Amino acid sequence: GRTRTVYNAKLKSVQQKMPRSDWQVLIPQAHEGYISWDEFERNQTSLEQNAVGFSPGLRGRMPRQGNGLLQGRVLCGRCGARMRVHYEQFEGKLRPYYICNEAVVRHAGKACQWARGPAIDEAISALLLEAMAPTAIEVALAVQEEISQRVEQAASLRDKQLQRARYEAELARRRYLKVDPDNRLVADALEADWNGKLRDLDTLQREHERQNETDQSLLDGAMQERIRALAADFPRIWNNERTSPVERKRMLGLLIEDVTLLVDEKINMHIRWRGGRTQSLAVARPRPMAVIRKTPEAVVALINELLETDNDQQIASRLNALGHRNWRGEAFTLKKVMLV
Repeated sequence: GRTRTVYNAKLKSVQQKMPRSDWQVLIPQAHEGYISWDEFERNQTSLEQNAVGFSPGLRGRMPRQGNGLLQGRVLCGRCGARMRVHYEQFEGKLRPYYICNEAVVRHAGKACQWARGPAIDEAISALLLEAMAPTAIEVALAVQEEISQRVEQAASLRDKQLQRARYEAELARRRYLKVDPDNRLVADALEADWNGKLRDLDTLQREHERQNETDQSLLDGAMQERIRALAADFPRIWNNERTSPVERKRMLGLLIEDVTLLVDEKINMHIRWRGGRTQSLAVARPRPMAVIRKTPEAVVALINELLETDNDQQIASRLNALGHRNWRGEAFTLKKVMLV
């Protein structure tokens, strides 16, 4: 059941690959293999994640080297493409930039938007620490407990539905066995009804097993205690200098699906958490270097006023006495006053 024959637009039969969940038969470890089943599953997952890196609008999500926290998880709020990470040297360190250059790469156009990464990464880190706080974990576990109770109710209803289907299949079998073999029309009709009931039972049984596997992912008591312990240790682990950027990206990937950026007067971020919950926040755009290095107008006006009576050295001493500093926080000197 790994493939299925379908017809394309030209009414020509073609073979279509089916997802594993729709295979008719799947027996793991039926034969001895060169690698284990778990290693095969990890290889398939890695191949799927790496393959999307070559797709338009998509990027691979495998954590890589680099301190850009949202590598592979940033979406452009203007065109919807996945933004890339660009690094530049700044004060001896690599500073990340999130840039949407999908139009540049695909259509020789212009970059859609870009934003400096440090302010964004700091906001996301603070949001993660807040989400992993013990109070937030307790609320999440309470919600999980309520979901578990509802799942048990749904499982009970599915069991009753399955029992009803088994009863109807058994009833159809009895009717078929009691019919007169010489009455072929009635026998054929009852046999077709029996086969239909068996197919319905098989479909319902598969759906029931699949749903039970999904329900097993719910947290038990031991797992909840481990999560509470992790919530207490998470800030220490996250802020530890020995925690590599790759590990931080892996931890972030367990909680956040993606982040959409829209650079305007502020950097607006729309976070989509695992499970479907969304959250929005905004951070101020970093000021341009020309604005950062600009001397305040009050200091310039004071210097112009002092030039009437004092020289540059005296002005520097006067500014330092009043507590004024340049953009680096350094005291004024003769040369710094001349450059103003």
